[in-house]
Amino acid sequence: AWLMLGNTLEASGNYARAARAYSMVGENTPFYQRALLRRAFILDKQGDPQQAMRMLDSLIAKNPGALTPYIAKG
Repeated sequence: AWLMLGNTLEASGNYARAARAYSMVGENTPFYQRALLRRAFILDKQGDPQQAMRMLDSLIAKNPGALTPYIAKG
């Protein structure tokens, strides 16, 4: 539910509320990595690329086999 809410808020341009919704996604859920990835994109959009890269690095550290964080880093 939190991921869907975050997606909806992000699509409407409400990035602060979307980031809060994404932060509510539990770490032990299958949606956690997706939520962190979306939060990283929001941080970048809000002008904090260093924090976005740190978030992507944490995703890579938790799951080095996941390709999406590597792709997002460019």
